[in-house]
Amino acid sequence: MKYVSETPLKNVKGRFAFQTDILISKDSVPLVVIELKYRGITTHDILTCSSKAQEHKRIYPYLRYGLVAGGRKNIPKRFFVYNFSFDFAFALSDLEDEEEIKKFVEILREQVSNASILLKIFEQNKKVKFVNSSLKIE
Repeated sequence: MKYVSETPLKNVKGRFAFQTDILISKDSVPLVVIELKYRGITTHDILTCSSKAQEHKRIYPYLRYGLVAGGRKNIPKRFFVYNFSFDFAFALSDLEDEEEIKKFVEILREQVSNASILLKIFEQNKKVKFVNSSLKIE
């Protein structure tokens, strides 16, 4: 995978780059970013992180961005009101719960796949006939 940003010098840490909590990349190409929050998720958190996601996506338009809420049983409703750039969110209440971890890993794999598909559009100048996003909730 090779996607070259139009502004590579500005994307270096310490030079206008945004820091993230977790980055999943392949061959130095960022694919999925995860912002971590523990217990409380405020409206400010959602707005700030969503804005940060939007800025990252301006540089890497194929990038998938998510929020993991640790120590919570669910995603608060305010997430659905104020989110404008996250692609996924996951409430991770128990790190010892194998089923919960499996579900989280499944979501991450889907997001990596989605980013890879979008990246091919840019790299291979693919012609696209349709796009369909689906929403899954549990």
